[in-house]
Amino acid sequence: MKNLLLLLLLPFINFAQKDSVTLSFSEETVEKFEKTKLLDEYEKAFGGNKIVRSALKVGMSYRNLSYGSGLQAKFETKISSDKSLAISITGPENNLSFDAEGRWYFRMKERVKDGLQGSNLTGEYLSLRYEYNNIPNRMLNISIDNNFQYLTRSLMFLSKANLSLNYGRQFGNNFDFYISGGIMQGGKSQVNSQQEWISNAYLGQDFNLFLSSKTFFGLGLNLPKNKKISANSCDFLMCNYKTKQLIKIPLNSLFYLDRYNQNINLGIGYERKIANSAFSVNSDLALSFNRIQVLKQIGERKSTEPTFTLIDGTKIYSTTYLYSSEIEKYASVTAKLNEQLRWYVGMNNRIKKGKSASNLNGIYTGLNLILNAGYHQVRYSDINNKYASVGLLLGYQSKISTKSYLDAGFSINNNQNQRVDLYVKFGFAK
Repeated sequence: MKNLLLLLLLPFINFAQKDSVTLSFSEETVEKFEKTKLLDEYEKAFGGNKIVRSALKVGMSYRNLSYGSGLQAKFETKISSDKSLAISITGPENNLSFDAEGRWYFRMKERVKDGLQGSNLTGEYLSLRYEYNNIPNRMLNISIDNNFQYLTRSLMFLSKANLSLNYGRQFGNNFDFYISGGIMQGGKSQVNSQQEWISNAYLGQDFNLFLSSKTFFGLGLNLPKNKKISANSCDFLMCNYKTKQLIKIPLNSLFYLDRYNQNINLGIGYERKIANSAFSVNSDLALSFNRIQVLKQIGERKSTEPTFTLIDGTKIYSTTYLYSSEIEKYASVTAKLNEQLRWYVGMNNRIKKGKSASNLNGIYTGLNLILNAGYHQVRYSDINNKYASVGLLLGYQSKISTKSYLDAGFSINNNQNQRVDLYVKFGFAK
């Protein structure tokens, strides 16, 4: 540095030699650097240092093995400096669930005192949650919703209510990931005198322990409505750094364990930009390991009278699946390949205005292709069947540190058994 300064000042030194000008230099010594957590900077950049008393949010939530993903509306309000009460309702419409939850953000007081965040609804928490599932009293195969029946008749236990202890981390209104363990109250699957599948879940006579991972992502409104933080998030997250490729690990549906069902999902993903365009290709490979107990299916019975008639006069007949009381156990391994063509909305304009470099950050949409295939130890017609699905996707990917990203979105597919595919992934920049 001294040599550089001398070189720059040399003309002035020569000019001033007649006046005997004396030049002096000094150095500043830094004894130590303050350690800054990138996650703390992320929270500041995205409003983690705001004061929030209540939040109303809507998004997608993965609930449990019995009911899969659903649209959730949630209201959470603080009842003390580090505690809150939350209530929510989750669909679809024919099997709604309602839950109430008390949360303790156990590091909040310390972080607020140290100036790392405001008193809000962001951070690590422990909670106690009660969930009630609105299950129809007459649980037969000829229920009005085939998708619901696809899920329920493949389960030995259907829960009416859950009580769970949870540990997780919430990022404002956008993302919540937690581990949930507790007890379910419900009923085991049975066969009636007509050999039809039924469930006594609404009686609540049986109990079942469970352990699972769960996720939520969405949008919401904070109260009181404070002004946005003036700091640009790119000052913290270095959005002007180019990112061409990411390696990703899925976070949703990592595992579900109970007495009758054990499911573990492992996966890896890779995303790469197409040249310097706003397009990218995202590939995900997922392996699912599943052990399950079901009632043995022995046949089916067609209705003699039409269930309903279409406008054009076409008569629709229902099918009732027949079962025995014999329990069938099996294991399966399912491989799922997910290919996405993504377009990052407004990326080119942000690059032109100098707000972003060519990277993989922001809202995106595009096309989604799913190829699913499975190996089954015991054949069961409706579980893990082979299929191909094409659909549209919408998501948001955000930098959460210099080298890490959070990717959350959903796709709407043409597959009858799984029309909405929810995903949350953690990415590492290469």
